[in-house]
Amino acid sequence: YTDRRVLDIALENGFESGEAFARAFKAAYKTSPSEYRKNRLDVFVSAKEKLEPGLLRHTARNITVHPKIVTLPDIKAAGLRGGTTLRDNKLRALWQRFNRVAHKVPNRAPNARGLGICESCNEGNTLYTMNRDVLFNEVAAVEVTGFEGLEAPFVPKVLKGGRYAVFTHTGSLRMLPRTFGYIWGTWFLNTRETLDCREDFELYDARYLGYDHPESKVDLYIPIV
Repeated sequence: YTDRRVLDIALENGFESGEAFARAFKAAYKTSPSEYRKNRLDVFVSAKEKLEPGLLRHTARNITVHPKIVTLPDIKAAGLRGGTTLRDNKLRALWQRFNRVAHKVPNRAPNARGLGICESCNEGNTLYTMNRDVLFNEVAAVEVTGFEGLEAPFVPKVLKGGRYAVFTHTGSLRMLPRTFGYIWGTWFLNTRETLDCREDFELYDARYLGYDHPESKVDLYIPIV
């Protein structure tokens, strides 16, 4: 986060060359020092909260720290699109607006599940530029069997099939940022899986019991190659 040469930083911290530092940095953060510093913001990769008792309890009780790896077919969905940042989070308001009109979505699938689809990957963002101030779109949606008769303000979405790492978040959605913090700040840096630039999404089924319900469960799908 300075203007100093990467080489000078490397030598000052015990590396014999800039190349050795770059290899070690990329092994830890999955990108080069020069690419990482371009953003100069608090990005998700490597971001770790102070390890205090509340975070320890959340990690132990409210997150499946080892995700399931699943392969999904394409999923069709329809819903409302809204813009937000994580600092000024407007997702709850988007879902409230969608829930008021969700019954108007045609061709709802039997036992249709809710889907919170993050479109950041389609807007030129990457994991290394995403931070709390980056504007991205989210689609609050429900599963459908087709798009016939779908009219504005609803938008169609097709989630591409493939492999996903699936984490389960338990409890209030107010704590969801801590779960994502674990995924990007701990799991991602240690996994052998490679991210794919498909849309990640949240899945709400019968286990979702309400925004603040302590026993509510939401699955988080992270696309992998």
